[in-house]
Amino acid sequence: MELRLHSPAGAEPAVYQWPLSTSDKHDGAIEIVETIRWVCEDFPELKAAMENHVLNDYDTKSYESMRTLCDKYNRAIDSFLQL
Repeated sequence: MELRLHSPAGAEPAVYQWPLSTSDKHDGAIEIVETIRWVCEDFPELKAAMENHVLNDYDTKSYESMRTLCDKYNRAIDSFLQL
């Protein structure tokens, strides 16, 4: 199983294999969430929607929860790219 994050620049998506890797220095789930937050900093029009409706409710241990997080982010990015 994999999770994908679409690129706001139109590049290839970032792909994460589930279960996500975790170690003392790396956590795949946190990397996904931080990537979304960084994109929101560059695209303020996405920030409010993502922080209020997506980044406020997720479980990093649940594939379904992380998939939903990625799906909502990807829909927002796809809508933004169509503008």
